[in-house]
Amino acid sequence: MVGEKKEDDIVGRLEALRKKVPPPKTDKSASEKQKAPSREPDEKRRRLARIIGVIVIIAVLGGLYVVGNKYVLQPPETLSPIETIAPTQPVISDVEQQAKMAELAKVKKDKNAEIEALFSGLPSDYTSNKNQLIDEITTSTTTEAVSSIKGEAAATTSWRNYRKDEVDRKSTLTGGAIAQIDVTLIKGADEIKRQIDLLTLAELRTIVISEMRSEFIPIRLPRDQFTGGFAEVGDQVNILYRYLDQPGTPNETAMIRYLAKNGRVVAIMKPTSSIALSESEQQRQTGSGTEGKGNVTTITMGQYGLTISDGPYGASVGVKSLEKSSSYTVDLGEVQKAAAASKVELDDFMANMEKYGVRLSEIERETNIGDLDTEYLMLVEVSENEASEIALRLLDRDEKANLLVTISKAPSWDK
Repeated sequence: MVGEKKEDDIVGRLEALRKKVPPPKTDKSASEKQKAPSREPDEKRRRLARIIGVIVIIAVLGGLYVVGNKYVLQPPETLSPIETIAPTQPVISDVEQQAKMAELAKVKKDKNAEIEALFSGLPSDYTSNKNQLIDEITTSTTTEAVSSIKGEAAATTSWRNYRKDEVDRKSTLTGGAIAQIDVTLIKGADEIKRQIDLLTLAELRTIVISEMRSEFIPIRLPRDQFTGGFAEVGDQVNILYRYLDQPGTPNETAMIRYLAKNGRVVAIMKPTSSIALSESEQQRQTGSGTEGKGNVTTITMGQYGLTISDGPYGASVGVKSLEKSSSYTVDLGEVQKAAAASKVELDDFMANMEKYGVRLSEIERETNIGDLDTEYLMLVEVSENEASEIALRLLDRDEKANLLVTISKAPSWDK
């Protein structure tokens, strides 16, 4: 058999190797002592060698069989794809899960209350942004998502739209609107809307918009208190009032506040004045005459203050000369009365006096010369609330001295 032959070869080789090893040098007596039992160990070694050889041969043959069967006799197997195992989620206990749900519910409740407060006071027609935010809160699944929802910008937009529509509604009722922000008054629909675009959410919530009901109040002040006399009909003016804060105390301070803003000048009156006129005339005649000189008596005619003075004059034999000068003063107020009584041609008077005050003001501005002691009486359009504040000061002489009227926008003559 092949197996036995290979076993004999291996045993033979081991025996040959053993024989090549020289025996240890021992004394004769020792070798003799070991001679007798030496056969028994040799026989054991042979058996052990045979067993090891057989085991090695069986292992080699088994390996060859497995390799041949896998790679020669059978076709190669297709490897199945490697399955990826998803990482396992940490196990959350029921207590922890309930705690998270309770926290999420609280955050949603607080955020809903915040959104409701931002939109509180708005009519339902202007709450579409609020409804969208509430839906977003409801569908959120984490506290972080709920906390990231911001409602102030959306609420500001809704409040702006509501206030602008309110301005339009108020203007339709009376033809104008007025808004109050804290202590500041804003007039006119267009101006109010411009301010609304600049207001914060807190200001939009507290602004008060009302119908504009106008009153026309006459204000008579010295020139230096009334725009310096530079305002004209159609210009807008502010009325300021000086007062003392904490009067009678060491902290007494002079303060200024507005009684009216952007009031419209409807009419202007100036006090009547007189115009002094003069003329002169010189005549010379030839012929007989008398010599002499003197003055004639001054003559006053009528109620118009017409004064005429003739003279001096002189003459000589053969030559007669005459010089005459006249001067007179015209009181415009008296002329107005005469025109009203049809004593003076009304059309001529109106044509000559048309815009007399306006022209006089223009000349004063262009020449930088004016009557600084002139008083002005202006009719100013203000709101009914402003009119009551102004009237309180106008009816008190001391309070009236603390008023100052300024031009709030560029005057018409400066455009």
